[in-house]
Amino acid sequence: MKDERVLKVLLVEDSDGDARLVKEMLKSEGAGSFHVDRVKRFEEAMKRLGRSDYDLVLLDMYLPDSQGFGTLVKACSQAPGIPKIALSVVDDETLALKAIGIGMQDFIVKTCVDGKILVRSILHSIERHKLSPASGKNEKTVGKELSSCLLDRFAFSPKNAITAQLFGFVPLCRSQPETFKELVACYEELLDEALKQQTHNAVCDMFDNMSDKLQALSERLGFLRLGPREVIEIHATALRQQTQKVSQSKAMVYVEEGRNMVLELMGYLVSYYRKYSYAALRQSEFNYCRKDRILKIKDKIGRLDEEGG
Repeated sequence: MKDERVLKVLLVEDSDGDARLVKEMLKSEGAGSFHVDRVKRFEEAMKRLGRSDYDLVLLDMYLPDSQGFGTLVKACSQAPGIPKIALSVVDDETLALKAIGIGMQDFIVKTCVDGKILVRSILHSIERHKLSPASGKNEKTVGKELSSCLLDRFAFSPKNAITAQLFGFVPLCRSQPETFKELVACYEELLDEALKQQTHNAVCDMFDNMSDKLQALSERLGFLRLGPREVIEIHATALRQQTQKVSQSKAMVYVEEGRNMVLELMGYLVSYYRKYSYAALRQSEFNYCRKDRILKIKDKIGRLDEEGG
């Protein structure tokens, strides 16, 4: 883990065996980065949250004093300011989407999880929660949401398109429409894959595979000399097309996952350009030194010719 701070996790689980397993997974994969408190009842969990600060809640859906989806609804209503992950014995995509739609950060099926998946889910859930209105950081959240909206508007604004053309810049969707469509289709596939990982507790290798695919996409964007404007345009187009054909709850998940994806893609693109710029600088230095050596050799040959003459 990059963050060396110990994260406080409240585990709400009435099964001693399941609770022991969760603690062992966090202990083996978290390397001392987690402090876990466990309670068995929903009301006890709400009281504990009122007295102590926690970074995240792992919440079993079926407790002695609260059963089923209502447990998640009450948790999101009574403790909106803390990220929560639902724990279930039922592998149900519809239920998972509903849970995420009401404010849960993730939905984990107990029989399909291991330590690496659990740790990564916790870390991602905490980061996603920081971007959500429920985090309580209203001004920062509003600012980020406004920035996202402005970026989308900037990408599709006719005024900006005209201004860009005056300076000799034509958007990719107009200059190379087929390439643009291909990139959008590729991004849509990644969005679908990200959504499946979010709702099916994908194995750790699939998370790594997603990062590899985003990095490969960034290299292609970099090769085409595309920048943030084009990335936002591709992102917004893909997101718009995907959310038009799904339910509102699923659309919300697409938007959330898309926000994380585009930030990761931007990071890879920046790294690509840094690497490219460094390589170009090194090549420039090499060419300069080579030219300087050639001039010195020619000068030396000239002097030798003069002496020989």
